[in-house]
Amino acid sequence: MGKIAIFGGSFDPIHKAHIEMAQLALNDFDLKEIIFIPAYKPPHKKEQFACAKERLSMLKLAVGSLAKMSISLYEIEKKTIVYSYQTADYFQSLYPADEILLLIGGDSLAGLSSWKNIDILASKYRFIAVNRVGVKIDANTRYLDRCLFSKKRVHNMSSTQIRAMLECGNEAAADFLDSKVYAYIKEHKLYSAVSPSRQTCNDDRKLFDNIYDYLLEHLKKDRFIHSINVSKTAMELAGICKIDISKAQIAALLHDCAKYMTDKEQIEFFKNRKKFEGFDEIAKNAPQLIHGFSASVIAREIFKIKDKDILNAIANHTLGRFNMSLLEKIVFIADSISADRKCSNAKIIKKTVKSDLQKAFIAVMKNKMQYCLDNNKWICPISAAVWNYYVKNENKNNN
Repeated sequence: MGKIAIFGGSFDPIHKAHIEMAQLALNDFDLKEIIFIPAYKPPHKKEQFACAKERLSMLKLAVGSLAKMSISLYEIEKKTIVYSYQTADYFQSLYPADEILLLIGGDSLAGLSSWKNIDILASKYRFIAVNRVGVKIDANTRYLDRCLFSKKRVHNMSSTQIRAMLECGNEAAADFLDSKVYAYIKEHKLYSAVSPSRQTCNDDRKLFDNIYDYLLEHLKKDRFIHSINVSKTAMELAGICKIDISKAQIAALLHDCAKYMTDKEQIEFFKNRKKFEGFDEIAKNAPQLIHGFSASVIAREIFKIKDKDILNAIANHTLGRFNMSLLEKIVFIADSISADRKCSNAKIIKKTVKSDLQKAFIAVMKNKMQYCLDNNKWICPISAAVWNYYVKNENKNNN
């Protein structure tokens, strides 16, 4: 009788700590084999950032040539949620003469109680727990008596942290990934804010590739990071409001794509183009406010975006306008409360969106007006008119 460990997870992406865990388990417990089992849809995670096909491709690059390690498509081929007790029973049926163990990170122990049919699973199978550096295990954690613990610890790095670095263009992420996996991620532009929001492998990523390349080439690092953060916030708000997340993502990514221009260049940009209402007064008093309208033109001319709602959301994200759509308001709000902004009431505004988008929108407008007043800034007549329009309607609705 031998011992075989099954190692399930989303592997989104597979990183060096995963491989280190597997190698420690092999050495410490004299395992015959470790089988990596990428989930099609993990039970405890709301979303995957790379689709199953991409995660499997990365897993093959990282694990394919390693001794005593293999990959199973069991859960992916099910195309649905598969629970650990089901997977363990399947492999026990394949290897009836061997002991099947489940390889997990030590930080997962605290959450075992929430696993489907955990009492049945723990009564039939043992766990191999490999802890991370700096992570302590509570002595009162359940099922410790069903665990084998590795003698060493792995680096305290998670897929979540790696994705965050990749989203911001932080090349330090490469230190935590197999070189072939990192190359694959860069080639397919995975985990960037411009990756398609739907969790499918879209063969035509041309639009998102072009947006990503344009933003990297034209924007300064802090503006690029801001665009990413606004995109993430807009996608979250779009999900709350049940509108097209992909449209929110595109509009938010491109909302500041003209920010690389100087004030003089913003004005010059419209020399041979149709000017928007109020252009001359804005060009005279605050030409930096032109950038939203310039960005909308870039979206239309360079990226061939024809959706009027997306173009309006880009154009009006700074000043607003009468009768704004849900998408326009979402991008307007996201621009002000994204993670990089110093907005004191951002959490309150985000919470308000869930119950009253209009109220959140007015709160953001109020913040903008107050900023101008506090800093003796010129208030654009468009902004003032928009403020009066929405506040008047809000008061009318409350009476």
